[in-house]
Amino acid sequence: MTQHNATGISITHLFYTSLEVLRELDPNLLGCLNEANTFEPGWEASFFGVKYNRLRSLKARYHPNDLLWCPTCVDNEK
Repeated sequence: MTQHNATGISITHLFYTSLEVLRELDPNLLGCLNEANTFEPGWEASFFGVKYNRLRSLKARYHPNDLLWCPTCVDNEK
């Protein structure tokens, strides 16, 4: 392991540890903290909350071919 890899691993660990602390303060906070974080564990709940399943059904109805896609789009896990 190079120093660069060790530093990257340390930063990643610090980042996810910080997320857990913030999540304990407010489970609904993180979607607004950094919407660009595609590595957010549980991003579906963090970004969309309890509306995620409803959004999935709407997307299936009005956008069945998934022409537009992004890492944190509703129902991207197909």
